[in-house]
This record gives sequence, C-alpha cells and structure tokens, in this order.
Amino acid sequence: MTGTTLSVTRRQRALWAVPSQPSGAEWAYQLGSAFQLSPTEIGVVANIRRCHVRTVDLEVGNDLVILDRLAEIAPKKIVPLNRSAIETHPRTGERILMGRYPLAGCFVPLGALRVDGTLHPHAGTGFAVSVVLGFPVDAAGNPTVYGERDIKDRYYAFEFQQYRYDGTLFVVEDVQLRDGDQFIPGWQVTNLELGNCLADGDDLIGGLTARRTGGSETDRSGLVRWQRQDGRWQPAAFTPVTGADGSYEPSLVRDPAGALLFSARGRGPIDQNDIRVWRSADAGTHWELALHAPKVLAGTPVTINKALDGTVYIAGNPYRETDSLGRRQPSIEMRETLLLWPLAEGSDRLLDPVLARDCKADFGEPPFGSIWRADHPVGLNVRLADGQWHHLLAYRVLEQNECISDAPATAFTGTYLEEVQTAGPHVPEWRFF
Repeated sequence: MTGTTLSVTRRQRALWAVPSQPSGAEWAYQLGSAFQLSPTEIGVVANIRRCHVRTVDLEVGNDLVILDRLAEIAPKKIVPLNRSAIETHPRTGERILMGRYPLAGCFVPLGALRVDGTLHPHAGTGFAVSVVLGFPVDAAGNPTVYGERDIKDRYYAFEFQQYRYDGTLFVVEDVQLRDGDQFIPGWQVTNLELGNCLADGDDLIGGLTARRTGGSETDRSGLVRWQRQDGRWQPAAFTPVTGADGSYEPSLVRDPAGALLFSARGRGPIDQNDIRVWRSADAGTHWELALHAPKVLAGTPVTINKALDGTVYIAGNPYRETDSLGRRQPSIEMRETLLLWPLAEGSDRLLDPVLARDCKADFGEPPFGSIWRADHPVGLNVRLADGQWHHLLAYRVLEQNECISDAPATAFTGTYLEEVQTAGPHVPEWRFF
C-alpha cells in the first residue's frame, strides 16, 4: 500500500430511467456492480426496482449497461439480462411472480493476458447468478404481500447465466434455474457476494454464502472458486471463512502483498454493526480474523475494496443512534451517509473515514417525508477508452419511503458511479498489452 489518502467525486446519478419499461409502469435502476469487458469497456450490471408499489424491494430484473467513459455517462449499449415474470410455483402449482434480484457477476475481459503474457484461455467469457424469489399475486398479477417474510411456502432459487463478448456483441449463452443445493456438493447456497471476483490463475475466486446440506447449521460466508469446464463456468470448491453466524453478502480483495482479504455483513444483534476483515496468506486455504471494529456500521451492506494504488478500504454506512429527523430507528435503516474507511498497513485497524456521500447535504430534504438511503457500495478498478485506469464506486440512492412504502421515485433516485482517487501509482487489475 503506497498511500492512504482517498478522495471521492460526487456526481449526479448516472443511471435511473429504464428504456425498456412498459407503458404505465415506473421502474428505476438501483444497485450497480461492474466488470471489465474489454481493454476499454466495462459492463455495469444495473438492477431494476419496481417503484410506487407497497411490496418491499420488488425487483424487476437486470440490464447490462456497456460504458467506456465516466465523465459523461453515455451507454454504448444496454443489454437486458433477465426480467421478473408470472410463472408456476413448482410445488403448489399456483401462479406467482418470480422476482429476479441483483445479479452477482464475474468476467474475464476480452484480450486479457495471463501473468506470463499469453492470452487468457477464457478471455471474453463470464457468468452471473441472481436470486429468484416467488411472490403470491392477485388476479392482475400484483404481489399480495408486503415483504418476503409474509410469503408462505416460499419459492427461492437461483438463475445462473453464462456470458460471452466479442467486442461487438454481448451474448447470454445459457440460462439455468438451480436450487441452492445444485451448486457445490455438501453445501446449500443461500446468498451471493456483493463485491467482485478476482483472477486466480485461469480461475476466478469470489465470495458466497452457504450452509451445510441436511444440517441445522446456519449460514456462513466463504471463498468460492469458479472454473470454466466444457464451455461453462462452474463452482469448483467452497472454503468457509466466517463461522456459522449468519454472515452474508461477502466481498474479497487481494492486498498489495498478495494476501487475500475477506469481509462479510453481520446478521443479528451480536455483530451486525461491526467491521470484520479476515486475511489469508496462503491463497485462501487458511484464514485468520485480522480486524474487528465493533459498533462502527449501521448494520447495512458493507464491502471491502482496493483502490488503484493498492489502498484497501471498507465502504458502508456509519452507525448512528438517531436519523437526521431525530428519530430512533433500527440501525439497519440508517443509510443517509456513505463512508469509506481506509485500512492501515497490515489491515489490522481502520484509519479515519472519508465521506463519499451525505445525502441530506447534497440533495436536501426528501420529498416524501422520510430519509435518504445511499447503500450497497461496490468498488472496482477499471480501464476505459481514455487508456487510463480508474477506480469506480457504484451505489444506489433512493428515499426510504420508496423502499418500505409506495412513494414514487425522486429526482435523485438511481445508480451512482463515482471515482475514488488516490495519490500513489496505479496497479492495473488486468494485463492487456
């Protein structure tokens, strides 16, 4: 790590209106994550939320937005990846709305080289996985429940997509619907990563949440290895990192010394407000808890990321007792401010946080009487058409009453793509030339 000074742009929203939304509907781009597509392009996987509806977090599907610059967001192409649809519950036979939730994707960019300078054998291919959740509906196809916990005989599965890109055409080559026990023998996959995958030789490695098949053990987060076999990316192995404590939404980076650093969101009253970082010096075989900072987070989505000069940082919402209206709420609702905490050398302590977004200061009072949310931050080093590397930070903004009630989208609701800038020399994420 050559520097610990971070600065963050505070641009206007990058994505919000969905070109393919049907007449009379209100959709908005929300969660965003990116992967490198080619030496000069990225694909932003933009999740779509249905607005102005009582059901909490009702997701419509995902688009891939292809970009080659950040200063002026002008998509080169938008590729629909999946959409929610009325389908048949495989156990009960009833009509249900199969909601497609944010895709967690990995990709080996077109033109990527191995460390030895030879062409990566899987360049131009990748995959993504999405949670599929079934909602009961009325005769008009509208959900009849307020939230996921109100669903009886819940249908919960995963959509597994395979991708290819040739520099012109992005293709979804294959789509499979899988139950959680159809990924890794002995494990029931329950949730996906929030961060990005890393190259590891010819493989990709990332995070995953699972529990042991057939047991009473609760969820744990760990390292998953993805390998391309017979023209398809498949999970090859899963190594638990956290205990069986309900940890979920893991993320992973490699520090400047080559060690792997892993973080995950805590669940429940014991550790949901804590920042925890695990470290592995042997490529993910053994792990130790390197950092545990209690009562720092709001219990909201958190990720570990690495800036261009190797500075590792945590992104999340800070812990607060009350919101900006002076109300006491569950900490999980406190998302008005987004901070970045750089890690000290050795990744064993947090440095002073850097402000990424103060919604109330930047956007003013929310129009529908609640508070702002800026959440689900995900960072990635990307190369664009200017030939330069940039560190991209994607997150979403919306008003709380859009999420937990039926308020319409605001003028600030959308996907935000910022740059995190550092002082040290840049370390490329992929080798192309």
